[in-house]
Amino acid sequence: MRSAIVYAFLLVVGLFLTSQVHAQLPFKGEKPIYECTDKGTVIHLPKNLRAAQLDSIISNFDLAELQLPHLYKSGSLHPEVSAMGWKLENAGSKYYKISKAADNEVLLPPHFVPGKPGEPLIPWEDRMLIADFSGISKFNPAHFYPTATWGINRFKRMSVIEEEAGLFTFILFGHEAAREVRLSGSFNGWSLSGDLMHKTARGWEIKVALAPGKHLYKFIIDGAWNADPSNEMRESDGFRGFNSVYFRNNKRFEFDALAQANKVYLLGNFNGWKDKEIEMRKVGGVWVVDMYLAEGTYAYRFKADKKYYLDPSNRISLTDGDGFENSYTSVGDTMYFRLNGFPQAAEVFVAGSFNQWNPRELRLQKKNGVWILPYVLGQGVYPYKFIVDGKWMVDPNASLFEGEPPVDNALMIVQSNHQFILKGYDFAEKVVVAGSFNGWNEQSLSMKRTENGWVLDYYVPPGKHTYKFKVDNEWILDPHNQLWEENEYHSGNSVLWKRP
Repeated sequence: MRSAIVYAFLLVVGLFLTSQVHAQLPFKGEKPIYECTDKGTVIHLPKNLRAAQLDSIISNFDLAELQLPHLYKSGSLHPEVSAMGWKLENAGSKYYKISKAADNEVLLPPHFVPGKPGEPLIPWEDRMLIADFSGISKFNPAHFYPTATWGINRFKRMSVIEEEAGLFTFILFGHEAAREVRLSGSFNGWSLSGDLMHKTARGWEIKVALAPGKHLYKFIIDGAWNADPSNEMRESDGFRGFNSVYFRNNKRFEFDALAQANKVYLLGNFNGWKDKEIEMRKVGGVWVVDMYLAEGTYAYRFKADKKYYLDPSNRISLTDGDGFENSYTSVGDTMYFRLNGFPQAAEVFVAGSFNQWNPRELRLQKKNGVWILPYVLGQGVYPYKFIVDGKWMVDPNASLFEGEPPVDNALMIVQSNHQFILKGYDFAEKVVVAGSFNGWNEQSLSMKRTENGWVLDYYVPPGKHTYKFKVDNEWILDPHNQLWEENEYHSGNSVLWKRP
């Protein structure tokens, strides 16, 4: 029954998280992949598996009912397996692809909430845990959650073309003799079964929707993984190969001056002020560069023939800590720093991790008795302090902190993406949450008592995190989260996976 397979699959996740007692069998070459969505179950099995490897997969994933030894001996499914609705599909010369459409017998544990149509019932992060557990691959969050402050594209020949807002055509030129080509990347969970490319006069093509930001990808040509030969931007894939890198741009810089200059570069705090890294091109007498910038506020300048210039079309400029005047731009929504009181203060600044703690850069203005500064920050957690007439102070209205007085900082949470909830414990005096996302600081993240329990809205970066609640002086696991793993104290930590 498919329900038994799915439940056993989830059970193996729990076994991995709690004990990791099973031996891992190394795989060389192609790796087995197990996918489960609301549309059905798909299993890719390399045809060159050894008997011991096949036995391990059958045991770990509870796949005995599929009678896989019969498949490997005869090249076809056992009649009893076919009668249960399983199909053997053509997946090339290197894989068996076994699939079964979803039915009404899917039973999931009560804590498990299905995603939207087309999304995995089992989050693909957990599938990657299973993959690592079975020796399938090494999980590297950077390959699945690629992030960047900025980025530009470089192509020998344009193989990723924006057709319209959000829709891009990926092209693999040539390879006329290939039988099948697929596009796999961080944007589709590195799927083996999705995004089948179509053969055209110039090669192989497919259209994909991409959000602004950094994306990693490869082409799977008749089962072999290949970086894009037309793309000069690449980085290590962790397996002695490379992933191609593509940035969906969201920002254009223009320097409408010195059309006669030989070369013009853009530099800023986003690229460490490297003055020959981002070269601009001349379009109709205007120097331009298209790039990706993460949400936030940035200082920048132009360099034309060894001289530096502010942006003549941007009136916003500030002096940095080294005395240089820079133009400023931002990407994202505006938030506000506010400080009430201090009517006699001559000047108030704010400084934090977002501006390298520069104490003389971001000046607040007094309006109706409140010191205020509009600013743009990307999603995240930012420590900060106010400087009132030269004296550093913690925001008296802040509710979250890092460190301890007198060296503590207030925390600004921008676009929280997770709510920690601990129900019960009505008589506790203080509840905090601490984990790998805040360095296990047991002082900073105090939860608020509400009618629904203790609550904290916070930003948790994409990837895997461990955490616990501290109720007064007692550490406890999250009683509503069944994912946990052992720690060095043999007391366990709850596990949280966060998708972008």
